[in-house]
Amino acid sequence: MDWCEVWRPRVRYAYEASGRRYESPPGAGLNTGASYARTDAELAAAKFPRGATVTAYVNPKDPSQSVLEAGPPPLLRVAFAFVIGVVWAIAWGIVGKFMTAKRPARSSCGARAPDGR
Repeated sequence: MDWCEVWRPRVRYAYEASGRRYESPPGAGLNTGASYARTDAELAAAKFPRGATVTAYVNPKDPSQSVLEAGPPPLLRVAFAFVIGVVWAIAWGIVGKFMTAKRPARSSCGARAPDGR
């Protein structure tokens, strides 16, 4: 594979919404984005074989907008997981420091200092 090759699945679909027929541009509606492996693009396209009936998720405010895969794109999922991991690590570090911090010794109620005062 050449390092500059970019593979994208090319899937076209048509749907009806509000009594009107719409057609997607090639590759629209997929959450795959660009891929640097041909097999990734082929696997994404294989989920939607030619002539198959599939579900399209249509924006109720603008029926000309639709997707075949609902949800955030994979890169956004990875970024979200990374941010959650960093927040967890920082929180765990703060808790760990608090738990291991040396505290001043407490005197018991009514106890006197060693010199008798």
